[in-house]
Amino acid sequence: MERELNGYVEWICKAEEVILAEERTSEEEKMRIMEARRRAAAKRKKLKALGKSRSTDTEEEEETDDVDDRKGVVDLFALFT
Repeated sequence: MERELNGYVEWICKAEEVILAEERTSEEEKMRIMEARRRAAAKRKKLKALGKSRSTDTEEEEETDDVDDRKGVVDLFALFT
């Protein structure tokens, strides 16, 4: 399952690179992608520092971040339609 998730994340990253390189991508869309990347990197760093243990506060923060991250993914797919 983790391998599939990593493959999916890799695919998303490649799609983001293509979108960022396109001329038709607005600055606002580019900023949303970069912000989502920043949040994901901070989340990975935090989980690594905590040894992947979670507290109640962390879970609440992650739920909010996950909603924001999913919004970024939805926006990616909207660009292709």
